[in-house]
Amino acid sequence: MAEPEPAEEVSLRWNDPVAVSLTAAVQQGDAERLRQMLAKRPELARARIIAQGDTLPTRTLMHLFADWPGHRRNPQGIVAVLQAAGAELNASGDPAKVAETPLHWAASNDDVELVDALLDAGADVNVPGCIVNGLGPVADAAIFGGIRAGRRLVERGAVTNIYQAAALGFTGLVRTELAAEPAPGTERVTAAFWAACGSGNHDIAELLLGHGADINWLGWGGNTALDQARDADADDLAAWLESRGAKSAADLRGGSEAAGTPGGGNQAASVVSHLPPARKGEPAGFAPCFPTRDLRAALAHYEQLGFTVMDYAAGAPWGWARFENAEIHLYVKEDHDPGRTAAAADLTVADCDALERQWTATGVPGTSDPYDTPYGRREAVHVDLDNNLIRFGSPLRRPN
Repeated sequence: MAEPEPAEEVSLRWNDPVAVSLTAAVQQGDAERLRQMLAKRPELARARIIAQGDTLPTRTLMHLFADWPGHRRNPQGIVAVLQAAGAELNASGDPAKVAETPLHWAASNDDVELVDALLDAGADVNVPGCIVNGLGPVADAAIFGGIRAGRRLVERGAVTNIYQAAALGFTGLVRTELAAEPAPGTERVTAAFWAACGSGNHDIAELLLGHGADINWLGWGGNTALDQARDADADDLAAWLESRGAKSAADLRGGSEAAGTPGGGNQAASVVSHLPPARKGEPAGFAPCFPTRDLRAALAHYEQLGFTVMDYAAGAPWGWARFENAEIHLYVKEDHDPGRTAAAADLTVADCDALERQWTATGVPGTSDPYDTPYGRREAVHVDLDNNLIRFGSPLRRPN
């Protein structure tokens, strides 16, 4: 006998009373209450919730259970009830495309119990969907620090690349990658080295540096390997890195040395500092998030303007562009409307006119002439390809 066709998905807004009840039962780990609700309305097993502020139904009930911060009680019970009622274990977080599944979220939260519950129920250990190139859940674990969950995924059959193996501390897997034909290029070795430092994996970091890793690459978030080791409280590793010439991002921004970028990432060409100096060891501050319909074009725009930009990878959903110690995060928003959903950021600089001349001289359109304001600032604006606006300014010089 043929199996019955799965029920159509139901979409509910986050504040719908049914959605509220479902969310409470799931996130409280109340398997019996959830079972009773699904017995009355079986179609709710495949319900998708439209989260507050969203327009699309992206979250299944399994996603709600796996959502940050994770580590909710009774994962085996909740997963068993949902699976028995017909929920899709490998459901994408976006029904229109490949996106993170509940297993990805469990991995990023380092939620080993939920990882086990999902895999025991039959979830695909290598299901695609990571925000970086659509990779499997082990990629989320490596990127977001889910070390225990990542190692469990590998134990249960997850396939790794050199970055993931380095981040999760699998020295043997790293050696296998290095010995492969063709061998990984400098860009991949450097990124893996940076990841190993962020996880405090000294032996792997030393191995990868010996295979040509760039010790002062500025990676995700604008951090160097030394910054990563310090953030991980890996003091011995940090000391070893410094002995080999490693610099912090703050040191590099101070102009003592240009940062390497595997694969040809650029450094801002100007030697004139327009921003207040960064304090050593301190972050530069907030990073505004700008939507874009075309990440490659957006990164090229800011690179031409003189920013240091993250190397583009096909399919990447976000990237960064840095101007001295200020940083913009760019994220792909496929329904971005430049007339409605553009963003803006203010940037304090040392000399508004000098920066306007520098940006105008690049030939990149979008920078206005400077103007005086009634609130004591000299300002100009730059508008990018997606209508995002940077308003930069400096205090008005008072006449003598």
